Amino acid sequence: SPRQTRRAQVVAPTRSWETGRKSRIRGVGMMYGEMMTGVMADEILRPGKGQVKALIVDGANPVNCVPDRQKIIKALKSLELMVCVDPYMTPSAQLAHYILPPKVNYEYANTFPMRFEDIRFSAPFAQLTPALVKPPAGAEVVDSWYIYWALARRLGRTIVFSGVPLDMSTPPSTEDLLAIMMRNSQVSFEELKQYPQGKIFDLEPQYVEPCDPASSSRFEVIPQDIRTELAQVAAEKWQADGSSFEYGQSFTHRLTCRRMRNVLNTMNFIPSVRHHVPFNPAHLHPQDMATLGLQPNDRVEIVSSHGRIPAIVVADEKLRSGVVSMTHGWGGLPNDKENYANGGSSINQLISTDRDYDSITALPRMSAIPVNIVKVA
Repeated sequence: SPRQTRRAQVVAPTRSWETGRKSRIRGVGMMYGEMMTGVMADEILRPGKGQVKALIVDGANPVNCVPDRQKIIKALKSLELMVCVDPYMTPSAQLAHYILPPKVNYEYANTFPMRFEDIRFSAPFAQLTPALVKPPAGAEVVDSWYIYWALARRLGRTIVFSGVPLDMSTPPSTEDLLAIMMRNSQVSFEELKQYPQGKIFDLEPQYVEPCDPASSSRFEVIPQDIRTELAQVAAEKWQADGSSFEYGQSFTHRLTCRRMRNVLNTMNFIPSVRHHVPFNPAHLHPQDMATLGLQPNDRVEIVSSHGRIPAIVVADEKLRSGVVSMTHGWGGLPNDKENYANGGSSINQLISTDRDYDSITALPRMSAIPVNIVKVA
């Protein structure tokens, strides 16, 4: 990253979502120049001016990661054009009209994001890894950025990359783009290339400087809308036995998220991963299992006010009573062949985007979901 002054002073909060473009759905704003995922399905499904009719999905899997699974699948199926840039046949890719295959990690040069220097490293470490292998002979793969360069060229548009207009007659290389990103770096691109194993560079130490006397920024400890929201949470009613009552139903448990050692987000469809962990079990405290008359590996249904999913229970004494815990990102496309024991369940089926949503991000409640656990014969 370029060297920049860091001062011991408050950065005033901003509320960027209150200005600029607003969604047709509940007037939701934007953050960091992006629309909110929580209204994406409705932006696709609702007719009228501004309706989203085409979507490029680049290295993502909305079928498995966007809440309200049935609605997002319906929305993606209704698109006039859906393109997936992905090396895997994900559930989302199965719905695409076109799949464009990109190179994978070892097939292109790369460095880590600049933000890593702020949040990961305590020393001035950097690394540029060259492409280590070539794509298989005959493979029709491209660098994922090339897709957008080629589209822009056909549209007669110029891409401005990291502040630099690109040559739209001859495609750059990945190293060309990395060099543009590093043009103001404290270490030159050519020097970094000399250390493919990475290096802690001998740079002059940098220290946080005193506050700018002209700065008048202050913390905003509790904005009014947050104060109102906290008051609403504090007023929520609970049953005497610890269960909850919502939407005319009583629920005994709360469903929370958990991670798996072998899986990152929705990357559970890779054969080597599926070999180790074929599904996402429901973890319960042994006492809860005894109360419900369950044994390890029993089949159950997890039921919310919005939907239900199959699961297999396992014991986890580290959980507190009243909590059931499952990993997100699992499940395939719903059809007659859907097999929980080899693909798991999507907990997003239990979540509605039409209620319990955050007023700023439009994301619904995605953890601590009230559920009941029903034993399956």
